[in-house]
Amino acid sequence: MAFTSDSGERLSLTATCEFRIENGTAFAEFTLDHGESIAFVLEQLDQNGSVPASLTVAEGDRQFRETVAFWHDWVSKCTYQGRWREEVIRSLLALKLFTFSPTGAMIAAPTASLPEEIGGEHNWDYRYCWIRDAALTIDAFMRMGYVDEARGFMRWLGKRTREWDGNSESPLQIMYGIRGEHHLEETTLDHLSGYRNSDPVRIVNDAHSQFQLDIYGELMESVYIYNRHDWPISYDMWMSLSGILNLVSKTGRSPMKASGRFVAVENTSFTRS
Repeated sequence: MAFTSDSGERLSLTATCEFRIENGTAFAEFTLDHGESIAFVLEQLDQNGSVPASLTVAEGDRQFRETVAFWHDWVSKCTYQGRWREEVIRSLLALKLFTFSPTGAMIAAPTASLPEEIGGEHNWDYRYCWIRDAALTIDAFMRMGYVDEARGFMRWLGKRTREWDGNSESPLQIMYGIRGEHHLEETTLDHLSGYRNSDPVRIVNDAHSQFQLDIYGELMESVYIYNRHDWPISYDMWMSLSGILNLVSKTGRSPMKASGRFVAVENTSFTRS
């Protein structure tokens, strides 16, 4: 069975039992004896209308075991052996889940429209890649032995630096979509009341248009950390960075937006810049 959202996104739900629909909700009734199980598969369908896959119990069990083995192997690569190893691993797992492996981008948080305070209006969408946050995440990954994630982000970052045509006074945006999207148009979903009536419900984020000079410091810090671990950036990326830094050296005292959506001020000078 397939579900289609107002925006056209499609999800399929499959199993070896029968479903029925009541008021837009899927129901299934089945009987299992002791030791028996059933596999349900919920997946996103692509735009060309691919046929959803239905798994047998054996196939579902095999894929589950493969998933567990993947994460056990990933955790075993952690080089931290201190007293807080369990807590460090839990944090690293969260950061890993923030990464988008097809491009290497790292989102700030997997949340949208959660209020900073109940009933407040600061309900931002953080499912995007902020240069500042991702640079700090790179440091954590590299220190703990996770080079692949850092390399993926540097490839993503390198593409962003090479997009600058030399004309704009702001070579980099402070944030992008996980596929490198530049134009992020924030909107509100007025038909939703929000978490505990904390409206408006916002999706996407207009912060991409803000001018914040400190991101170039975080950009170079991530490059420094990456090189310090014997993974030099490409020549093309270094040439792009050189042009960006030349521009920043001339505009480094320009007024900028506060590095946070909670500060309601116009562009001004900050010690952080």
